[in-house]
Amino acid sequence: MLDKTALCEENLMDIYLNKPQTNAIRGVAACMIVVAHYVHRINTTTVGLTLPLLDKIGRYGVVIFFVCSGYGLMESKKGNLTLSGFWIKRFQAVYFPYWIVQFFTLSFLYKSKILVKGCEGVFLWFSGITHWYIAVSILLYCVFFISARYAKKHFLFGIFVGISLLNFLFIILGAADYWYMSNYTFLLGILASDYKQKILEIVNSKTIIISVILFSISAAMYATLSDVYAIYFVCKNMAAIFWGIIVLQILKYLSIRNEILENIGESSLFIYVIHMNILEYL
Repeated sequence: MLDKTALCEENLMDIYLNKPQTNAIRGVAACMIVVAHYVHRINTTTVGLTLPLLDKIGRYGVVIFFVCSGYGLMESKKGNLTLSGFWIKRFQAVYFPYWIVQFFTLSFLYKSKILVKGCEGVFLWFSGITHWYIAVSILLYCVFFISARYAKKHFLFGIFVGISLLNFLFIILGAADYWYMSNYTFLLGILASDYKQKILEIVNSKTIIISVILFSISAAMYATLSDVYAIYFVCKNMAAIFWGIIVLQILKYLSIRNEILENIGESSLFIYVIHMNILEYL
């Protein structure tokens, strides 16, 4: 499944983070998230079985998705994607498949709390708010769009400020921390697109080891100092960023060539929404 041979230098720029590779890594991320959700359900039931740590890998699958999302949008921007066509492509990629699944699923949930709540429940169901990843993705697209249109000379700074304001809003609204603990990795994906050549030049075993150490330290700090919110917020975001950096570096040496994973990556949005709806039904 995994080709562990280092990619040939002359072909590296063409292969690194190309569509097949990003689809495959998104396929890995989708599997991580699904496993984490169902393991979490097992861990919280009374079946007498506990699978430690596996229920934590979902957050790092989300990081991969946000990195790929930021990278893909930046590549589209370089391809002279018009801002008028931006939202058409985003709705085709996100809301169109999302609504298909939601309409289909609703027929099985006619007695659920979705319809019991009436118009409010239906709105939440189809807007994407009930699936936080959909809502956050659309808001990150808004940040990207606004920065591309109104902060052209300070585009990256605009993305950073936009994500920071978005995270602050989520905190004020009392949203669960997974709404705002991985969002800066969207900017990491944008930077990966801008500095792809530089990444390939500087990445080596030392940079990977340093990134792993920094990831381990930040992950340990947010786990042990969770009662100090400022440290928890900073360290959890840093753990997500360092994990994204590790993935970007490893992909220089690890070429994922697997049709199944690529197909999973292509269908990852469907898989995410369907399995979340199954959890809702259960």
